[in-house]
Parts: sequence; C-alpha cells; structure tokens
Amino acid sequence: MITERDYSRNVFLKGKSPPTTPAREAMDRGVVVVGCDETTRDCMAIMTGKRTRPLLVMKRGELLGILSIGDLVHSIVVEQELTIEQLEQYNHRG
Repeated sequence: MITERDYSRNVFLKGKSPPTTPAREAMDRGVVVVGCDETTRDCMAIMTGKRTRPLLVMKRGELLGILSIGDLVHSIVVEQELTIEQLEQYNHRG
C-alpha cells in the first residue's frame, strides 16, 4: 500500500523521479495491522503511539478494511454526540 505520506517522504522529498520510482521504494514497509475486535480508541492510540496511518484491519489473513485517522475521529465524534444526547435526555427526566 502506498499512501500520500509515503509518496511525499519516500519519493518527492528525496528528489526521486515519480514515473521511474518502483512502488517498493515508495511504500512504507511498516504497515500496522489490527484485528477486527480492536476498539476505536485502541486504534486511535495505536495510530498516535506508533505515528502511523492508516491501519489495515485483518481477520485470519484476510483484509477486511483500511482505517484512516478521519474514520476514527468521525467515529469518536458520533459516539460523543450520542453520549451527550443520552445525558441531556436523562437530565430532562429528573
């Protein structure tokens, strides 16, 4: 997998010629893999701690999906909005 970040770091910033640079030289070999049971917060912690993006989601050697930082932020925002809504409903009952 080659990301924009990989291209920037491994091709553009090193002054290599994009049309002639092999993919193996452009891609990051340190791709991080998570299981499908990882939580959103766990994935965010992995991305932050390892300073890596994106995460490959695998199950028994099969690629299930690719998580971006945007996917995780969106999920956390939706979760927080739901929590706020539930707290507001609880507060209005009493």
